[in-house]
Amino acid sequence: MLAHDYLSAEDLWALSDNEVKRELLRGELIEMPPPGEEHGGIAANLVAVLHPWARGSGLEARVLVETGFVLERGPDTVLSPDVSLRLAPGPLSKAFVVGPPDLAVEIVSPSDHLAAILRKAEAYLEAGVRGVWVVDPRRRQLWVYAPECEPHVLGPNDMLDGGALLPGFEVRVGVLFE
Repeated sequence: MLAHDYLSAEDLWALSDNEVKRELLRGELIEMPPPGEEHGGIAANLVAVLHPWARGSGLEARVLVETGFVLERGPDTVLSPDVSLRLAPGPLSKAFVVGPPDLAVEIVSPSDHLAAILRKAEAYLEAGVRGVWVVDPRRRQLWVYAPECEPHVLGPNDMLDGGALLPGFEVRVGVLFE
């Protein structure tokens, strides 16, 4: 692919199917196999703990799964976190959401390279995402990223706290792996 032959968000939308998960990182296509059962279970556990918080927080918040977000144009970046949360989300879009989520959660799959996941975490933060969680099932750890802060790692017995982004949210990290 020549440096100027980047795909756009619209090109990516036209490629959408259920066979392969696709994203764009600065115009370059990333293809991933569908996630496995462990990955799906962790995503379900995340939704199970985030959804009640979103409903009871008093904030207008929406929890989403595998939703595409257009984070950058020219060349385009479209990422779909495994789980995300939007505050003051507005009406549901039938296409990719233009703009970043407030929280993006990536679950490391066996086929993922840690360096690629860390690049995605950086892309999220550069696009204005206020919090990124990277869940590593193999190590049973969760990495917490926030703008202008060093990432920190939590183990299964540590409490994940939502801080200023998700006031009042708290869960023991190990719950996500059960």
